Amino acid sequence: MKLTLNNLSVGYNGHQVLKKICTSFSTGDVVCLLGPNGCGKTTLFKAILDLLPFDGNICLDERPVAAIPRRERALMLAYVPQLHIPPFPFTALDVVLTGRTPFIGLFSSPSKEDTNKACDALELLNIGHLGARDYARLSGGERQMVLISRALAQSPQFLIMDEPTSHLDFGNQLRILHLIRRLAMKEIGIIFTTHAPDHAFACASRVVAILDGGIVADGLPQEVLTQSVLSRMYRIKVDIHSLPNGRCVCTSASGGICD
Repeated sequence: MKLTLNNLSVGYNGHQVLKKICTSFSTGDVVCLLGPNGCGKTTLFKAILDLLPFDGNICLDERPVAAIPRRERALMLAYVPQLHIPPFPFTALDVVLTGRTPFIGLFSSPSKEDTNKACDALELLNIGHLGARDYARLSGGERQMVLISRALAQSPQFLIMDEPTSHLDFGNQLRILHLIRRLAMKEIGIIFTTHAPDHAFACASRVVAILDGGIVADGLPQEVLTQSVLSRMYRIKVDIHSLPNGRCVCTSASGGICD
């Protein structure tokens, strides 16, 4: 399946945030959206999910997203927000079960299969022990893991993740990056944002760099994550180092902040 954006422009209150974005994503790909705060990464996600009005076209296999019924669309696109606290005291398992909503009839209750799928999603992230806990009382990192489990329980074609490693400790960050690689092998398309270019080097098959409302680079991580592109985006001098295992990492260069 392919998700295509053609001449996509999105704005708020007369202010244009994204201008004529053209790109596409395929199942099995891991695409990292990279850019400074306020560049429009979350805005792009909201447009894809039909949560914001936009100009241009967003299509799933040539079908306009806005024309696809919400229940059917939920079988294609799942979203992991940066953080979420429900207004009612749900258990973590209850939160994950909401990911099964597209499979449950309007006046029906979750089936045993739905509950099993939700439990499997928790176990996939090694957080099955949190199932009976009050979601609102979990730590920020634990809630983030539950939200990822909820999206996985939805069994989507594309998983859209807004800073999935935020609030996570170092170990859980690495586990999520490993999970992203595993999901791509199952032909799920992953589109995620991060503020750590190292994460793109670790698991992305492609990087889309966004600045000033447009795409400034789009390609393989080693092609996009260069000193010039990163310095331009973050206004800081950057060094890129190759590790013995073939991976690359980014550090601030001597000389500090760019003018």
